[in-house]
Amino acid sequence: MASAFKEFAGCGEIDLEATRVEGGLKVSGKLRWASNLCEDPVIVPAAKTAEGVQLQSALGAETEGVTLGSSLALLGLNATACAWVSFEDVFIPGAQILSHDFLTLWHRCAQPS
Repeated sequence: MASAFKEFAGCGEIDLEATRVEGGLKVSGKLRWASNLCEDPVIVPAAKTAEGVQLQSALGAETEGVTLGSSLALLGLNATACAWVSFEDVFIPGAQILSHDFLTLWHRCAQPS
């Protein structure tokens, strides 16, 4: 979710590209930093289409096309289980798409009541 937070804050961009396909999305790209990649993690990546639609989804790390990197050797941070994650034409079914416009949703949540 880090790239989604960076895009929301205006200090970065979403690292994954999404293409709409029959029944869902195909996602490709690389997350250079992901945390909490313990045994059998659920990954909640943000992706963006060529048209600029921002999507949030959820999938298991065992999904075909997902590759988890080796844990980064970070002095004092090894317990965070950080590594890179690569996506190569990963199919994400429509039922696993959490939002088709997460930035608008996050902006609404950030507004004081």
